[in-house]
Formats: sequence, structure tokens, C-alpha cells
Amino acid sequence: MAILNLGNNNSAFSGSFSGSYSGDGSGLTGVGGSSGKIGIADSNGAYTYYSTLSASLQAASEGNTIELFADVTENWGTSDPETHLKNNVNFNFNGHTYFFTGSKSAGGITCLTDNSVAISCSFYNGRIQFEEQETGGGSSNTLLTVGSQGSRINFNSFEIENLHQDNSPSTTLITNKGTIVGGTFIARPGVATYLINNRSTSTTAKAFLKNANIFYYGTSYAISNYYSAEIQDCNIYYEGSSTAVYQANFSGMLRDSTIYCHSGNGVVGGEVIGCDMYIRLGYGHD
Repeated sequence: MAILNLGNNNSAFSGSFSGSYSGDGSGLTGVGGSSGKIGIADSNGAYTYYSTLSASLQAASEGNTIELFADVTENWGTSDPETHLKNNVNFNFNGHTYFFTGSKSAGGITCLTDNSVAISCSFYNGRIQFEEQETGGGSSNTLLTVGSQGSRINFNSFEIENLHQDNSPSTTLITNKGTIVGGTFIARPGVATYLINNRSTSTTAKAFLKNANIFYYGTSYAISNYYSAEIQDCNIYYEGSSTAVYQANFSGMLRDSTIYCHSGNGVVGGEVIGCDMYIRLGYGHD
């Protein structure tokens, strides 16, 4: 099993991304007077442009690829960010970043969701950032919700970064009841529970997290792995104040993965099979 090369553990993950567009998209025009930063090509290669992921997905059909041609910031104080993913509608960010930001006072925000309908889609070559920037409100905002057991979300050369949260942080950045494969996930200081794998109380629901790299610098668990959910072939670097993987109700499985804890503990509860653990101060598996 490969071991993480941690390097400077306080720096953001970086990769080499390639794109097919040169420029910031400012010279393009599109639907609703948008700046042309998000586009969908038709069968002749002609693009129609949109200002948000939500607008582009509403227009997309199965087999389409939604592309980013520049960095995009969406503030949910001025728009509804809820974006329903569609089956076989994929995303190529061409090395760019989509930044969701706003105040928790909006309440109950879900930025990306399968809407509890089984879908399969992929994100390529880029990054999504998420930030809650104001104090107050509830704790129900989520970046990604995979609500159907039949859904599969693939991340290829793709990074998701959870930035600073306010004094009432979201309890969950990502909730998964389906399958998430690949990707690099980064949680910065000030964030709470990062990713929940199968929050359902059903012991038959089978959620998977596979082949992911997770870097956690927050204040709680990096992952809560509930009931019959499994984490497979993942690398987890933990520098929080609690536990890297919390397997709730003493169930869940961590398999063939590597955990490095600079602080905190490795795993609470459940099964651990074929894993390597490097624990500096706490315990490996209780």
C-alpha cells in the first residue's frame, strides 16, 4: 500500500491540471448576459454559456459535459445554489475553481445533490471550494448530498476544499448514502465534522468511499462511517483534536487504507481490516 508523502502538512493539495481553453472567459457572452465562464457544447461544437452550475445543469441533457472556462464564485446570499446532478452529465473544470460561499442565515443550503435519485456522473480537472463566512444561523448547510444508494460520483484529478466556517459551523460538508470514488478532500481549521458515509440508520444501506485522499485540520471527526458503510483504499491525514474515523454504533468498516494522525486518534468502533496506521499521540483503534 502506498504511504502518503505529506510534505508541508499545512499547505493546500496541489496538482497538475490541463485545460482546453486559454483566457478568463470575460470576452464570451451567453444565456442571461452571463460572462461565459460555464459552457455546454452542442453536437456541432458550438457552446451555450451559463453563469452558475445550477443554470447549466437545468439545461443539460444526458451525455453532455459541462465545462468551466474561468474561476467562478457563487454567493448564495444572492442566488439559490441547489444544483440537482443528472445521470451521465459530467463536469470538466479545465483546471478552474468553483467557489460556493455565503452566510448560514440562508439556512438549509444544499449546493450539490442527486435529489435522492440514482445517478452516475464524474468531475474532472479542477476544484470546488466551500466557505461559510458569517456568524449565526443553524447547522444544516451541505456542499454535497448523495441520497440514493444507487448513485456513484467520481472525482478524477479533482479537489474539494472546505474553508473556514463560522461560529455555528455546518455539521456535515458531505453526506453519502451511495458511492464516492476518488478525489482529494481538504478540511481547513475551524470546520466541524467533514464527511458522513451513510448517515441512514438502516443497517442494510451500503455506502462506499473509495480511493480518496483526505486531509483534515479541523475540530472534530474527519469521517463518520455509519452502520454497514465502508471506506476502502483511502489515505487519511488527520491533524484534528478528536478522531480521524468514527464508526458510529460500533459498526462500519475501514479496509485497506492508511491513516496518519499527527494529533488525535485513529479509529473508534467498527471493523478495521488490512490498514496501516501511523499514530503520533493517540490510539490506533479502540
